[in-house]
Amino acid sequence: MKEFHSFEKKVLKDQKVEKRVKKKNDDDTKMSRRSFLKLGFAAGATVATGGVARELMKIAEKDEAENKAQPKNKIGDDVTKSEEAEVEQGESSGVHEEKTEEENEKEVLSSVEKIEMGLGDVDPNETVEVKVKEKGMKGLVEKKMTLEQWAKVSGKRKKLQKVKRIYQGRIKKIAKETGLIPELIVGVITQESNGNPKALSKKAVFSKRQNKYIKVPFARGLMQITPDKKEKYKMNDIFHPYENILAGSKHLRELIDMYDDLENAISAYNLGVTGLRRRKAEGFDPREHHYVKKIKYLSSLAQDNKI
Repeated sequence: MKEFHSFEKKVLKDQKVEKRVKKKNDDDTKMSRRSFLKLGFAAGATVATGGVARELMKIAEKDEAENKAQPKNKIGDDVTKSEEAEVEQGESSGVHEEKTEEENEKEVLSSVEKIEMGLGDVDPNETVEVKVKEKGMKGLVEKKMTLEQWAKVSGKRKKLQKVKRIYQGRIKKIAKETGLIPELIVGVITQESNGNPKALSKKAVFSKRQNKYIKVPFARGLMQITPDKKEKYKMNDIFHPYENILAGSKHLRELIDMYDDLENAISAYNLGVTGLRRRKAEGFDPREHHYVKKIKYLSSLAQDNKI
């Protein structure tokens, strides 16, 4: 009797084992074809046994027949039609192609020639408004004079020579890097700071505490860089000559690219982009801006004696 019970238990145990094996085999059969076949049929045959292996063989043969019937994707089986179109469009338009060094040099040369053309021939007899000191008068008096007279009275010619002499090497290097001409950089430095690396201009702001306008330090250095530009161009020392010239030249380059016009860019360097927009809305013409005329004249003087 005991032997019969033990035999019955063994039969039940074997039946349970068979059920588990069958369930496992059924689950294996239902596995994703692609995910399983990536492991390789040989590996699948090792794991599976008997009927499962034969079933997998049939699945593999069926998949192979389906793949032969379908047209192959030009880009790859896993690439969607939209992705394929994007790739083909990118290849045809050359989006992913990098410019050669020769092409970059041509672009810089074209940019330099454009700036030189923008400077053009400056008439030294053209009049500008300037503020000068007069004997017996307090403060500055606004007067009109020719560009040639202004350069002489203000001492700009001597200052320009000083800028060229002291900063020539740095200006040449930065001009090449930014695609500007050295003479334009010399002109801006001369007008903005007279070549003084510690130059500091002040801006009038309204103080609520004092209930009046007060002057606070604003633009600094050779090209009169403002605090926001210091952050933008990640400058360590705003008064450092090289850093200051580089930041000012980059800013001017960006303005030239933005407006695609030299007069507008120079005017925006002085007034700011927002300030220029407001003035132009009132009928302001950058070509008549006295600051623009002065920069162009100083740049032309620098061109007379190439640096």
